[in-house]
Amino acid sequence: MKYKVLFSIEFLHDYYNDGRGAKFEWQPTPACKQLLQDTGALYKIWNHELFVFVKVDLEDKPFTQIAENSLFEFYWQPIDSQFFAYTQIDLGSKNRFYFHNGSAHEQDGKKYITARHSLFASGNTYTLGQFVRNAGGTCFEALRNLAAGSSLANAQQWADRGAVSYADAASHKSCYGAFPILPVDPPSATVVAEVHTHDGDGQAAGIMVYTENKEYESPVTEHQLSWTTFTPGQYRVVVNGTDHIIYADPSREWYNHAGLLAICHYTNLDAAFRLLNDDGVLQSPHYTVRFAPRTAIWRYQARTDSVKGLADETNAIAFDETGFAQFTSRTPVRMSQEAYPHVTLEYNNTNPPDPDKKFTIKNLPVPNGSRLGKINQNDTDYLLATTNLQY
Repeated sequence: MKYKVLFSIEFLHDYYNDGRGAKFEWQPTPACKQLLQDTGALYKIWNHELFVFVKVDLEDKPFTQIAENSLFEFYWQPIDSQFFAYTQIDLGSKNRFYFHNGSAHEQDGKKYITARHSLFASGNTYTLGQFVRNAGGTCFEALRNLAAGSSLANAQQWADRGAVSYADAASHKSCYGAFPILPVDPPSATVVAEVHTHDGDGQAAGIMVYTENKEYESPVTEHQLSWTTFTPGQYRVVVNGTDHIIYADPSREWYNHAGLLAICHYTNLDAAFRLLNDDGVLQSPHYTVRFAPRTAIWRYQARTDSVKGLADETNAIAFDETGFAQFTSRTPVRMSQEAYPHVTLEYNNTNPPDPDKKFTIKNLPVPNGSRLGKINQNDTDYLLATTNLQY
């Protein structure tokens, strides 16, 4: 008898040079702790990766049977306190990430468990930082707010991010502790709420486990459920006919967690994403979650008019002179752990200017995310990262 990997997950981040610099902690939910105990499974954390091991027999089948619909759920949280400063994440007060293998799709050999990006449609409008994919699966990021009629071929509108898939709003789920508060839309003085079980992957229709009817003195825009006896898990809550898929755990304060990770044992998933094959043998799938770095407009502010110009040697970043000795990028630039060595400036302090006396200064410092302002450009509100030069 020996242990083998039942499944593993890597969390990658493009802010880091190799994508593997971010570190995370994972904590099994109460139900998952029981499942790990019942199946004799163990979990191991290694920086950006989570491994779950089980005992197997000589045929690589779990020594203890894993029941159909078993769900391995882990709360997760980045260890780096600056993670959200350099990550393209805007969760809000209730939203958290929910990653599960029911959403799995393969891209460039990796099994992503984030929701797949929607196909680009030129007739749609898009917002800054939104991700789409083309027919070939290549990911693009919107560089500004875009009206209908944009083109993926326009480098001022879209950035080609390659054959990847990122965690974005499509993987968000509303998460609550005790007394979930749900919106009432349209506002009403009469609220009828029904709570149904929900497995998150559409594998089961769900069972109604609670209902309540509340009459208010005047129309309200939100309603707090009085139900407190629920066990941690996903639920479909219907408020005046409108569905809300939530995750509720009365023992959790969600500000301590960035989200949930759920790996399900379903035999009707696509074969490549199952934990076991048709013969019950381990497949040991290795799943991926990838995060995108934030972007910001770069600005260089010089002290004197001796600075005659600023440019990127690779032409990847275009700068415009936007004020006295001030140079601002036309499009946002990704934050990165690695310094960007290609920005140069032209310096000439002769008066009157002697073209033969100009010279180029290289290896300029680059803006970072430690001090960010805001700027409106291209009808879009951007973060602004400024570097003050001593020239």
